[in-house]
Amino acid sequence: MKKLKMALCLSATLLASTAAQAQWQANWLLGVSSAYSWGDGDVDFTAFNSTTGSLVTFSQGFDAKGWDWGLLGGYQARCNGWLLGLELNVDWQDRDNTENYAFATVGNTVVGNATVSFDRDTVVGLTARLGYEISDWFMPYLRAGVETSEDKISFSSAILVPAAISTANDGERRSWRFVGGVGAEMPVPVLSGLSLRLEYQYHSKGRSVEATNLASDNVTVITASTKQSDNQAKAALVYNFNI
Repeated sequence: MKKLKMALCLSATLLASTAAQAQWQANWLLGVSSAYSWGDGDVDFTAFNSTTGSLVTFSQGFDAKGWDWGLLGGYQARCNGWLLGLELNVDWQDRDNTENYAFATVGNTVVGNATVSFDRDTVVGLTARLGYEISDWFMPYLRAGVETSEDKISFSSAILVPAAISTANDGERRSWRFVGGVGAEMPVPVLSGLSLRLEYQYHSKGRSVEATNLASDNVTVITASTKQSDNQAKAALVYNFNI
């Protein structure tokens, strides 16, 4: 009798283990991505004359747009239609990030022009993904996480009134931003394990990056600063390694 009970217990344990393995499926993944991004932000200018004590500030819209491409890798697990994954992505941006401005303050106390460029170096992000498989061919999902990059601003300006002065400088700083997104994943029938993702992502503004320089009159300090949020329409091809 004891041997029979032990055999039943062992059989039940093996069956439970097999059922658990059937419910949970996990795999590594690698992929490539391409995206069109459009940024939203402002450039804030400040000019301070140490001789007169005058301070002039003004703000102009600054929108950057263009194409991004990147690589991604991660690990994910599925259970009863649900998916939970963690992914690391590295993205590079190729955008038209230069704006030209002509400005005048009230009463024409300051009249001039400026050129501003904003660049974002390699972006590294870590995000979690939560999805639910509606069918074998369609799985919507949500994404949330953080990313970081080195942001740079360059500017040159020429003030014509009240005196002709010019300045040029650049600055950079590391920025951390929130990333949130919604998308859908569909298998590609050409190759087993290959899937296509279509996704919208929002990237928050993070920290301001600024450049400050002493102008050619040696008494006027001019500062330009900006911080940019991004909207992104992204497509990715992902290969899922079964383990």
